[in-house]
Amino acid sequence: MRFHGVVVLALGLAASVAGAQSGAYWDYYGKTGPLAWGRLDPAYQACSRGHEQSPIDIRGAHLNKTLQPIEFHYIAGSVTIENNGRTIVVHVNPGSYIVAGGVRYDLQQFEFHHPSESAVSGKLTDLGVELLHKSADGKMAVIEIRLAMDRGNPNAVLAMLWPHLPKKPGTTEKVTEMVNAGGFLPVDRGFWS
Repeated sequence: MRFHGVVVLALGLAASVAGAQSGAYWDYYGKTGPLAWGRLDPAYQACSRGHEQSPIDIRGAHLNKTLQPIEFHYIAGSVTIENNGRTIVVHVNPGSYIVAGGVRYDLQQFEFHHPSESAVSGKLTDLGVELLHKSADGKMAVIEIRLAMDRGNPNAVLAMLWPHLPKKPGTTEKVTEMVNAGGFLPVDRGFWS
């Protein structure tokens, strides 16, 4: 997989149905898809009332020169990969973080979505890697890197993790090789927010 060259940053409150492991069944399509999430369970109300949560469809984006660049401070370390039955979640060791808008957000985990969760003008990419960060006051910053298939130019981090992906829901696998989430980032660090 190669980089599509797009980073999406979503800053918001910690409430997120996508991270929920319990409660009403939800999906990405149909009657239990994103438009219905807020009605499926009282715990999911932020999905209908919130204004800064995933999934999003970016349309009519314009350059905002007042946005400060995101500072990425990622370190390599071992990880634990979990198949939670909905997605693959990679749990990281403490120490990696970003600074966005002058606020530090510590990397908590990253997860994969096929296809990507966030769309641009209605178009999804083959894979989205969501890097989930949390500030000291509990706010979340989610960075999604949109990846497109290119078998001739694989992403080194994805290639390292792929053989370790747990196949059965509810299982985990420890990866002792040094994994650095920064390996997902495109050279161009421009972003949509």
